[in-house]
Amino acid sequence: MGFKSDEVNNFDFDVSLSNREYSPTGSGFYTVMNRGGNFFTGSGYTNKVFGPETEFAKSAMKSNSIDYARNFFYSKYKYLWKNANSPNDEAKSKSRFGLLAINGSAKATEIRGTWNLFDVIKTGFDNGENDWGMQYIGSSAISVFASYDANRLIFVVANSTSKWSYELHMSDAIPRKSSYGSVPRSTILNIIVWDEPINFDRFK
Repeated sequence: MGFKSDEVNNFDFDVSLSNREYSPTGSGFYTVMNRGGNFFTGSGYTNKVFGPETEFAKSAMKSNSIDYARNFFYSKYKYLWKNANSPNDEAKSKSRFGLLAINGSAKATEIRGTWNLFDVIKTGFDNGENDWGMQYIGSSAISVFASYDANRLIFVVANSTSKWSYELHMSDAIPRKSSYGSVPRSTILNIIVWDEPINFDRFK
């Protein structure tokens, strides 16, 4: 499974609460089987968001691609702390970063994510973390945003399951026309979302 960039980029992250999974639904394996069934039968929600307590999110947080995206974000805004050698300078740097966050400009988007053998080695095949979710997700689009109060990083991992990806790019995707249910093998979107405190020392 994978994603086609235009399918992910057109997704509206502000989905309804009924589309969210607040807690693990049995296990990562169960969730994979459920979403796979939605794809093959054309059933279920077109867009589904998996929150920080789900197996999808727990395994995603530990992936090498997320490490890369996190490092990329901190590196992107290090320039704000250049020559900040005093507490007053650091306060000014933090204030400039805060203005970017308020305007929604403190972000790193469209980072290509993958889940491969190196990730399996890093997290283990079955170490209680249930990595089924990310092995199902495979490739994805990762975005990192600073919260408006400039205190937290918000991670959004987006993946589409489509006929285009399932048949190894040999056929076109079938778009869904409704928020719930459609024809078999029509495209569904899986969004994994969580946040974490910003570590301002990493900007220095």
